[in-house]
Amino acid sequence: MTTDVVCRLSPEGEELAAKREELARLETELADRELALASLKAELAAFEGLYLRRVGILYAELDEWTARLPNAYENDIPLIALDIFKILDERRFVERSFKKFFQSRL
Repeated sequence: MTTDVVCRLSPEGEELAAKREELARLETELADRELALASLKAELAAFEGLYLRRVGILYAELDEWTARLPNAYENDIPLIALDIFKILDERRFVERSFKKFFQSRL
């Protein structure tokens, strides 16, 4: 003859056990999401640094050309125009990269 002890939970005990399981699952999910958030924040900070460096260089070049424009001779104007188009094209590239970064996160 075997004597097994069977412990039955009351309905309140069963509900409490289910709530504890749900809490454990939610805490795990929260930890996963917090890790993902920290990762995204680090990616964003890295991207912002890159963006600011690239745009900063472009704005410095643009300021330099803006300062040179009033003093430009007629034969310098085509070269200045080409450089300005180059700067604007690089700026568009940076803006597209910035938009793609955020769209890929949605």
